[in-house]
Amino acid sequence: MLENFGHHFGQSLREKTLLKLSLSKPTKTVDEGLQNVYARLVQLKTGWQVQFTLRYQFRDVTKNVAFDAAAEAVTNWLSSSFDMANLHTNSTIFTLENKKGSYLLHQAKNKQNTPSTFSNNKEKMRRLSTEGNIWLHRLGITSNKGEVLKEKQAKFKQIDKYLEVMEGLLEALPQKNGLKIADMGAGKGYLTFALYDLLAKSERKPVIYGIEQRKDVVATANMIAEEAGFGDLQFLENTIHAYNAANIDVLIALHACDTATDDALEKGILAGAKLIVVAPCCHKQVRRAIETPSNLQAALQHGILLERQAELLTDAIRALVLEKHGYSTKVFEFISLEHTGKNVMITALKHAKKVDTAAIQQQIEDLKCLFGIRFQALDTALSSNL
Repeated sequence: MLENFGHHFGQSLREKTLLKLSLSKPTKTVDEGLQNVYARLVQLKTGWQVQFTLRYQFRDVTKNVAFDAAAEAVTNWLSSSFDMANLHTNSTIFTLENKKGSYLLHQAKNKQNTPSTFSNNKEKMRRLSTEGNIWLHRLGITSNKGEVLKEKQAKFKQIDKYLEVMEGLLEALPQKNGLKIADMGAGKGYLTFALYDLLAKSERKPVIYGIEQRKDVVATANMIAEEAGFGDLQFLENTIHAYNAANIDVLIALHACDTATDDALEKGILAGAKLIVVAPCCHKQVRRAIETPSNLQAALQHGILLERQAELLTDAIRALVLEKHGYSTKVFEFISLEHTGKNVMITALKHAKKVDTAAIQQQIEDLKCLFGIRFQALDTALSSNL
């Protein structure tokens, strides 16, 4: 099966039908903390090559290689470092999975039919079609001709970057129809609509709930969803704190203010969500509680620096709490500050590995002690749920 997958990958290179390749589920033998590998075709001045993006915990490495070397590299990675591969071509999606040394190869028709783009330096492929897209127009992103409005270029770039991140994360989950996703604090639903639009064209066939407490915003979003024909996208009038997240596969909370992010994380952890994605907004609870250590007085005497320290400390503790509850976490810059000031994202993938909860909790306590914090909202809320 590995040989067959390699044949299909090589064919997609020769025929230039490769849309994307991703390698996930790293094995214990993977080197230097490599977590994922992504590949796409690029056309350079020197000719056609494969562009690999190697994603590590705290950095990404991009390199371009020739077709033969690319095929050999993919085979080597699958033989030793990764247990899953997804290959998307213009017509077919191939999924290779290694289960205890036995390879299984599945293939399905690619219904998304996304056109390829091979430029290395020019405009990137858009993951959403703007032409005739009802929800993009109704939310004020595009004109009635399907053109992205000048004042909404940054918002559209943020949407596209979000979909790029979510594509990579969702590929690490088992293929499943009817994937249940809750978007907590969805607001007007820009990113909620975008994710549904993307996934509804795939094999996932998602069921997405946008949770928003403003009645008028919910009514408008549901009306737009109906106009767009998004039958399994529903906006619900509720708060993050009150929402019942049972049976949710993916929980998302983007820009939920202060401890509302902690409420969302708590919901996702207790529900056993396979994937949790948050982009924290403000960090008032920890900011108010910090007692600056004497040896850091000079560094944190300015309000803006103390505020940034509160952000770092809060999100570090959140990541540790997630790890304590069996998640692999990443904290990274979601999109450039040029496009949004709320640019940090925390992602967490559920795993089945044994976790030294006591050691992780000690790390949390050490951080709290260093800055004189008696409690952090998420850590305190889940302290009795291990």
